[in-house]
Amino acid sequence: MTTKQYEFPTIDGHFWVERDGKILDDDFKEHEYIKHVNKCSGGKMYKEADALTQKVIIGMFNRALTSQGFDYQQFRDFSSMLGLTKPMFQCCFQNSIMRLKEGDVLKFGSMGWKRNNSAEIYYEFGGDDWVGAKRFLK
Repeated sequence: MTTKQYEFPTIDGHFWVERDGKILDDDFKEHEYIKHVNKCSGGKMYKEADALTQKVIIGMFNRALTSQGFDYQQFRDFSSMLGLTKPMFQCCFQNSIMRLKEGDVLKFGSMGWKRNNSAEIYYEFGGDDWVGAKRFLK
């Protein structure tokens, strides 16, 4: 799959930031609806993709950002100039870049919630046994 200039790849996966061993990720009202429909509860559950998959997917997104003429700081500055400073649903890469600081780690993988009264995890983004970058690409 090739990425067109100025477009981010279309994926079924999730980005988040890790800072000092803690996950930083945004919650949205839409998540409550998704949890309700899929009979889930509690906080988010994350499953990091393998190192190679993360490198490939993050690299693809970085190349798309670069093709738009931005590095992370330029993207933050441009977004602020436009007044786009609040996290937005379905924009996990952009949201992560907006909060990323020196020493943080950008992560990629799967995210979901535990099903009610079960140990099973429903993955809204990605999946439990997803391996390889191709699996996350739509």
